[in-house]
Amino acid sequence: MENSNVLFVDDEKNILNALKRGLIDEEYNCFYANSGEAAIKIMEENNIHVIVTDMKMPKMDGLELLKYVRDNHPDTIKIVLSGYAQLPQIIATINHIDIFKFILKPWKLEDELKVAINEAIKTYNLKYESARLKEELRKKNELYQSILKSTGEKFDIIKNDFKNVRKINDFTNNYIKQIVKKMDGSEAHRIYLLKEINLLEEITRAFLNIFPSKFIDFDIEKLRKELDEYIVTLRGDKNIEIQISEGSNLSYYGNYNLIFLVIKTFIKYILNNIDFKLLKLTLLGKENGETIEFALFAEILDKEKNSNSKLVQASLNKIITILQNLAEAANGKLVLHEKDHSYITILQAIWYNKYQNI
Repeated sequence: MENSNVLFVDDEKNILNALKRGLIDEEYNCFYANSGEAAIKIMEENNIHVIVTDMKMPKMDGLELLKYVRDNHPDTIKIVLSGYAQLPQIIATINHIDIFKFILKPWKLEDELKVAINEAIKTYNLKYESARLKEELRKKNELYQSILKSTGEKFDIIKNDFKNVRKINDFTNNYIKQIVKKMDGSEAHRIYLLKEINLLEEITRAFLNIFPSKFIDFDIEKLRKELDEYIVTLRGDKNIEIQISEGSNLSYYGNYNLIFLVIKTFIKYILNNIDFKLLKLTLLGKENGETIEFALFAEILDKEKNSNSKLVQASLNKIITILQNLAEAANGKLVLHEKDHSYITILQAIWYNKYQNI
């Protein structure tokens, strides 16, 4: 802690001079003022720990000065120097101000004044240390509560991650069993089984690689930009458009990596398995009370009208069935729609989250 500062206030010059001589060897810093106004100026410019003031002074008397100290520097310890003739002022001061000690004139420097000042400094230091320890305890408690909350949230995330792993593992096993049941032992079926297993393994491995789940703030523009960058690495000569619906650039808090994984896996599957004329991706954010509905519409235009819409539908149903568990783990769902014409298919991926306009 800094050296203690003690302010002495008296309108009598000889009193101040006597104090200066008597206190010259003390360890604390001494300040001197010959009026209440001068004392206030010193207190505005310095951190005064103890004030020792006379009561009877012209213009601003000791009581007025002490009221100012009480209202503006409540931590400062207050000592009063007073004569017998000032008893009414002493009583008034007791009734209005928290005074640490009264010293009657003529005072004894060694036995009274220095002792009182040292006690006042100790009292100030104890109050200061107590306040410091309380503040330190408060900060540590806040940190502790924050750690508990963070640990609890992380535990809930990990617990939910393992729950999703079990769910996806169960789905994978059942999915393969269903394929095996339909196999007739032919080479074509064997190749098909291996292809399905490889697809499931690829998706599951990608899912495990984003563990543990991380929830972040993101906007739809971030998703659009990163999807566009991803598509550039895949599409070759494929015709793909990606856009954000007007008024949809809202801010989300969610499992961004998992949402991105679901969407990019779906896109990659389309590029590798469906022969299309145009893939149009539209990102849409819609306010709904305290949440927003975030959707990705993927319109798939066949090369020839009605040429292979049933095959497209069957293929999309398969990948959506596989990805559905991942979408649910990201608090969303996948829905497949047919538009007016059979050659357009729409994938609707919806996530519900608290929102913030940006």
